[in-house]
Amino acid sequence: MKTIAIVCDCDNTLTHDSTTLLIKSNGIDVDQFWKKIDGMVKNGWDPPIAWMNEICSLIKEGKIEQDTNEKLEEFGKTVETFPGVTEFIPQINTTLKEKGVDETLEVYVVSCVMEHLIKGTKISDKLTE
Repeated sequence: MKTIAIVCDCDNTLTHDSTTLLIKSNGIDVDQFWKKIDGMVKNGWDPPIAWMNEICSLIKEGKIEQDTNEKLEEFGKTVETFPGVTEFIPQINTTLKEKGVDETLEVYVVSCVMEHLIKGTKISDKLTE
């Protein structure tokens, strides 16, 4: 059997921006957060490293309650996927099987979003890794 692999990002591909949702859900001013990140980037920081560093700082300060993998996974359950995302993988595999095509679809997410947050989403059981 052959395998077709789709490799994609999570935020703004499968779901809305989960980092902004995490910040907002903890009562942190989203505009101020991203303004600070923009300043860090202008000072030479890589964008994902900048916001991940700031998230870690906010967790250490007690301003983000999702400070464990379990809590991040629970938060992930609140992150909505875009319409059709949860259906497209099973639909493609069913169609391939019905047409007698000896191929299967696997979906991999490469993302700087926290892994356990993604594991909490509705699509996590459809992902290969």
